[in-house]
Amino acid sequence: MAKLYPGIAFSPQTTLAENIGAADTIIRVADTSVFPPAPNYATIGTDEDGETIEYAAKADGLLSGCTRGVEGAAKAWRAGEVIARNFTAADHNGMITAVTTAQQTAEAAQQ
Repeated sequence: MAKLYPGIAFSPQTTLAENIGAADTIIRVADTSVFPPAPNYATIGTDEDGETIEYAAKADGLLSGCTRGVEGAAKAWRAGEVIARNFTAADHNGMITAVTTAQQTAEAAQQ
């Protein structure tokens, strides 16, 4: 089944609170209130060189259990870089998969 996570209206942004390396799975952020409950996606960066991560938990000031490079390459980022819950290709593709699966199930039930 496709992963479908809630978004957050207007995609509020925060910043990385400290530098992270490409293999880090705990990401400290300035404000976790801008993210929906875990699990969910977040994007680091603001252009085509960005990275989508999936976080498994959120607590005051950090996202943890992160899967890096869900979209884009996992890489090092500097403190102050923008991070937000933006709409991603993973969201879009998940919706396509969910709708297609539901449509196929409905068609099979009619036969």
